[in-house]
Amino acid sequence: MMSKPLHIKKLPLKQKTLKSPHLLTLLKGTGVFVKNYETGEAIPNTIWKNLGYTDREMKYDTWLQFIHPEDLERTTAFHRRLISGESDHWEGEYRIKSRSGEYRTLRHRALVLERSDKQIPRLYVGWDVDITDLIMELEAYKKQAEQYRRLLQRSEEIRNATTILSTTLDPHEAAEQMIYQASRLLNFDAATVRIYEEDEAILLAASGFSSQMDPKHIPIPLGNFTSKGLITPQVFTPVTGPYRSVLLVPIMRKNTIVGSIEFYAKDQNFFNQEQIGTAILFSEEAGVAFTNALRYKISEQEAATDWLTGLPTRRAFHARLNRMLLETKPDESLSVLMIDIDHFKTINDNYGHLFGDSVLVGVATACKEAFRSHDISCRYGGDEILILLHGADEKIALTVAERIREHVQNLTFKEHPEVSVTVSIGIYTSTYQQDIQESIACADEALYRAKESGRNRCILYNEGIAMQNYSVWRFRLVPRFHITLLLFLFPFHLLSALDTSRALRTAIVSTAMKYTGVPYMYGAASPAAFDCSGFVGFVYREAAQITLPRSSRQIWLIGAPVPLAKAQPGDILVFDTAGGFPSHVALLIDTTRMIHAVSQGPRTGVLISTLNDTYFGPRLIGVRSFISDTGTVKKEPEKTNPGPASQEPVSQGPVKHEIPIDTISFSITNEPVIYTDKIPAQVGSGVQFIVSNNTGKDGIFEVLFYKMDLDPSKSKTIRQDRISIKAGSSIELDPIILTETGQYKLILKTSSNLKRVERVWKVVNAK
Repeated sequence: MMSKPLHIKKLPLKQKTLKSPHLLTLLKGTGVFVKNYETGEAIPNTIWKNLGYTDREMKYDTWLQFIHPEDLERTTAFHRRLISGESDHWEGEYRIKSRSGEYRTLRHRALVLERSDKQIPRLYVGWDVDITDLIMELEAYKKQAEQYRRLLQRSEEIRNATTILSTTLDPHEAAEQMIYQASRLLNFDAATVRIYEEDEAILLAASGFSSQMDPKHIPIPLGNFTSKGLITPQVFTPVTGPYRSVLLVPIMRKNTIVGSIEFYAKDQNFFNQEQIGTAILFSEEAGVAFTNALRYKISEQEAATDWLTGLPTRRAFHARLNRMLLETKPDESLSVLMIDIDHFKTINDNYGHLFGDSVLVGVATACKEAFRSHDISCRYGGDEILILLHGADEKIALTVAERIREHVQNLTFKEHPEVSVTVSIGIYTSTYQQDIQESIACADEALYRAKESGRNRCILYNEGIAMQNYSVWRFRLVPRFHITLLLFLFPFHLLSALDTSRALRTAIVSTAMKYTGVPYMYGAASPAAFDCSGFVGFVYREAAQITLPRSSRQIWLIGAPVPLAKAQPGDILVFDTAGGFPSHVALLIDTTRMIHAVSQGPRTGVLISTLNDTYFGPRLIGVRSFISDTGTVKKEPEKTNPGPASQEPVSQGPVKHEIPIDTISFSITNEPVIYTDKIPAQVGSGVQFIVSNNTGKDGIFEVLFYKMDLDPSKSKTIRQDRISIKAGSSIELDPIILTETGQYKLILKTSSNLKRVERVWKVVNAK
């Protein structure tokens, strides 16, 4: 029911309000306006003025034309109800356009206090409040609240996705899960996941691409991620190809980029800030699970891979073999290759284990390049490599083995380019029906035969068996009575002696030949300190268990003289290379060649020389033999000084001593030489030092020889001299008799107290 209007005395509107001028100003400033629709009079508020309109423009209902189109119908309907008398009050909001074109939101309240007889409002009081700023703040709050709500929802979805993602430890499966879970959070047409290794992007998973498009060939601006500081998501707009928007999001681990997830869209400018933010959150959370899978895979690979050679471990070999056995028919063929590096221990002893590691890596690389991807291999032992060739017969296996052997033989090492490395390979071919351990054992047996037959070769197991059977078969063809007659007539005592002597000589020569090209060895720490006698002594000890003296002079004194024309392989040639005494030795190989340890610039190492060598040939002073016709050691010399009857050139006779004197030469250079071995000696023997000055200038040197003790204060000085040696010259010191057991040390120092040579003797009682 419509309320009755208030009846106020009829006075002009201005008169009514002018009675309280302060009230009028106050009301206008607070948004109050007054209208008389009967006369058209109006008292505007300041908001109308702020909107840029005059009183005339706001007269009657002209203000309705400035209402926002979306609010016009609703506002007009309420206003007409007031004007028509259907209602005396109205409250609502509408947007009105200012003269500048900006819409402002007003909260409007209207009240009709007086009407005419025709219900025309005579006193229409309204109140406008500009709530534009408040509305904008509320809208911002709403947007922020909605954003928080969506973020909370996305966080929960991302958490669920991460939980699912963490159920796998395989990087490829994890990458596929990342794309699938991302599709539940983001809109995109295609996606990829990559990992980065040394600035190379490796594709792990892809989704959404057509069959005609290979995601591996899509260029990725990898530099943007690997450059310092550029670790934020990047948006690209390719000008070619089916995708016009690309969003790349890095996958981080401890501030390091390990990979990226890329989203592709066909529309240009497809990815907005909200999607980028979601992608960042997803990458941060899912990236943890993904990098865990990567770390697990790396740990698994490290456990299954030999850290040095990069080959699988034995455990990994058998694990893959077990999987292969499940997929392989029992009658399929296989070949096993057992590979061993020849003289690997000698390489380690002479060049150090670091160089030995380099050799192992080189051989392993040669093996990797020779076999196929479906073959399996491992580092089987210290220097042994095992390869299983799936489906390979003997011919294929031998081809692969020879390829490996030749490749290894051609290897060069920058640390020691003069070193030549070879391998021996045993081969066994069978089927998967046979126990694999038996196959490996047979390949190992073939390897043993390869080493026994001279090394640097490939031996088939079946071939070795056939050779043994052939020898037995030939022996059985001889009639039994012929064998009896031969046994009765043949002088086996001569054969035994000849065989023993020949076997010793063959062993000595073959052992020496193994070390061709090997440089510093047997106690020598530098070319200047190369020990030629040590090399010869080592060969004799290794090949024939014969202990030789450690000096050329002692070898000359003790060995049995032999004319050069009658010398045999394994005999020792003695040379005068220092001027005045025996100072170099070599082993005779055959009638024209010798092998010896040489220290002459580029010729430094174990070399093979001819007997007419321009340097060593003229310096030969004699031949010494330590092997008798029966293979025993000749301990007593036949002559101590070769005379004319020996028909050998003699530069100077050896110095005789009543007691055995071990003469050793030392060279003082500008670099220290510390020997790691201990020279064995017996009580009652003597040592004599020959010191050479190879520093390039004249010098004064200190010689200190003392008996060592755990308590340094109890060390006993045997000799302490200061000697002057011209550059390039040598000096021979008086012999020292070793009268007590224990360890003795020689130290050679410069006048400025710089140590240049250090060596130790271990003296024991004579047996």
